[in-house]
Amino acid sequence: SLEGLEIGQSYILQVPSGVHEFTMVRTFKDASIGTLVGYMGSWGTLEIAVVQGNAANLIGVHSGDQFWINLRQKL
Repeated sequence: SLEGLEIGQSYILQVPSGVHEFTMVRTFKDASIGTLVGYMGSWGTLEIAVVQGNAANLIGVHSGDQFWINLRQKL
């Protein structure tokens, strides 16, 4: 698993266009359609997605953009 990230918990993602909340999931079926989620990709990296959607469009990022994750769970 990704150190510090727990399945089912919500975290803060900060990108150049703003701040967003995502929930860590094992699979896309663990969240509702349109939900911003994080999951462990096949290479063991954190991947951000929207269930049946487009995360890049939702959060306004482009290839090469930097982002930050607040590992403190959202209260």
